[in-house]
Amino acid sequence: MWADVALRVVLPLLNGFVVELMACAAMFVHGAPRRRRFAVRVALCAAGLVGVAVLTHYRVGVVPYAMISSTAPWAATPAMALRFVLLYACLYAAIRRCFDIGRWQAVFVVVAAVSLQHAVYCATRLLTTWPPRAWSASTRCDESLAFLAVSAALLAVGYVLFARPLHGTLERYGGSPRLVMVFVGVMLCVDVFSCQLDYYAGLGEVSSGAYALTMLTRMLMCVFVLVLLDDIVNRELAERDDAMLRGMLRQQRSQLESDKATIDLINVKAHDIKRQLSLLGNRISQDEIDELSRTVGLYDASAHTGNEALDVLLTNRSLVCGQHGIAFERVVDGTALGFMRPTDVYALVGNAVDNAIEAVERLDGDAERYVRLTVRRDRGMALIHVENPFAGQVRFVDGLPRTSKDDTRNHGFGTRSMRMIAQRYGGAMTMTAQRGVFLVNIVLPLR
Repeated sequence: MWADVALRVVLPLLNGFVVELMACAAMFVHGAPRRRRFAVRVALCAAGLVGVAVLTHYRVGVVPYAMISSTAPWAATPAMALRFVLLYACLYAAIRRCFDIGRWQAVFVVVAAVSLQHAVYCATRLLTTWPPRAWSASTRCDESLAFLAVSAALLAVGYVLFARPLHGTLERYGGSPRLVMVFVGVMLCVDVFSCQLDYYAGLGEVSSGAYALTMLTRMLMCVFVLVLLDDIVNRELAERDDAMLRGMLRQQRSQLESDKATIDLINVKAHDIKRQLSLLGNRISQDEIDELSRTVGLYDASAHTGNEALDVLLTNRSLVCGQHGIAFERVVDGTALGFMRPTDVYALVGNAVDNAIEAVERLDGDAERYVRLTVRRDRGMALIHVENPFAGQVRFVDGLPRTSKDDTRNHGFGTRSMRMIAQRYGGAMTMTAQRGVFLVNIVLPLR
């Protein structure tokens, strides 16, 4: 009894189109933001998809083939194609209900899942079936189990080659409606072509060689679609990131000029206040004068490193650290970075110091709070070293720490801009986290 149930119900379901489609979609959408009560939503959506697939299989998939020789043989292919479209629409709705992503992102996932499912199915058929037979016609458990094992292995390969490289990018990919719709049209054409092939194969009018060649063509077309989808995502993200980085650098150029003007004004005012304090004489006690002088001295501590951009940056960040109770320890030879453009110096060192200050600010009050900066020459290289304590865990992606902010789409550009600037000057940057201390090391060849 149980063997009969497994052969007629369980294995046909596991080897069925809708289960493979859901597995492929899960591979691509894994890691995307989830909605509340995610497990309940997934269970309900999966049950609904399976129900629609089973119902339409017996009302649309089986009946037209039974009517081939009698009433309306021309209706078989359109009916099967419409069944696929209905299942794709249900999958799209399920993705939107379970994950907090945009409509074009969901369409992208559907297209990628359909492409991977078709590729895996065709490859499995080529490897396990000769001559071709439909999965529902399997009458032996060993054949169905072999089909299931090969499908699972190919799904794993597809995950490694096509789905995993896109993890972490879906939430940042805005979706290109025109390109996505082009691939929707391509996959619909593939479905119509596949339905037509199954129609004539069911009539016995397709030879085994022609069937195998057609399945191979279909598989390669789907693989090409997957490769193009990956290339489109990476290209769009690279173009958008480049635009964001350039905008950030322009903003930091303006910030450099603004900080320079502000610090100059503060220094002038601090000098005037010190002169006024010296004229107070005996009107207030010497202790009060000394206290006021120390307070004003905090705002009259201009750095002199031999590099104007570094002077502005260090003076500004010293004030920030003083206000937040952070010890800013620095040994800086500004002339070591004299070959760099001032805006690049300000952006490179500024982002490193700002990230360090932000991490230290999140520490508990009794923790050690410091930021150390070193800029020096060594063996024909300019070395920049920044270190700071941190709390929690740091996750690195592609050698850079993943942003701690929720909006990953519009944050995390500071570290990327640092690496871009370092590479522009022929250098390299490494970031490591060791025993509660975060380290940034940048090496630039001197010119």
